[in-house]
Amino acid sequence: MRNRAFFFACAALWLTHAGPHKSDVIQTPRMTSVSSFSINEVAVVKIEILPKEAQEQVYAAVIRMGDDQIRALRQSIKSLPSAAAVLHANDLPSSDVLAAVINKDGQLLLIAAVVI
Repeated sequence: MRNRAFFFACAALWLTHAGPHKSDVIQTPRMTSVSSFSINEVAVVKIEILPKEAQEQVYAAVIRMGDDQIRALRQSIKSLPSAAAVLHANDLPSSDVLAAVINKDGQLLLIAAVVI
């Protein structure tokens, strides 16, 4: 549980305090093959709990992504049993996922917003 809290805090700080280099990564997400990573942990964070600056960066990245990229992201999340299970446990469909961040340790963070 401590690892998960630490991961959330680091992800939120990373999104909030991203310098020019990290900001570019957030603003222009690249599609990567998840198969090249070993997913050890999956967590979901609702965008509403992120700091305002981080929310704005996520929304800006989503606007820059095309519909095909967003569909591909959500489809790849559905195909990962661990990610699908975490979404299901949080009563969220994959269509609520706006972004995903994976770190070198195999921790996948799904950023979701409840779509009404």
